[in-house]
Formats: sequence, structure tokens, C-alpha cells
Amino acid sequence: MSINNMTSEIERYKVYLAALLHDIGKFYQRADKNPAQKSEGQN
Repeated sequence: MSINNMTSEIERYKVYLAALLHDIGKFYQRADKNPAQKSEGQN
């Protein structure tokens, strides 16, 4: 396997990981529709 081929494969995995983390972050962000209402009720 050549150096260029390994480098492009590593970059591809970085993109996959970034996309996965982005999707997890969006899921977490949307899991709580009204976070302000929750925190106000706990005061």
C-alpha cells in the first residue's frame, strides 16, 4: 500500500468520524426540545 493511498484512507476515516460526531451532537441537541422551560421549573 502506498503512502498516498494510506493518507487518503486516513482522511476518509476522519470525515466519517466527523460526520458521526456531528450526527450525535444533533441528536443530543434535539433530544430536549425546551431546555429553558426545564431549567426554569427547577429553580
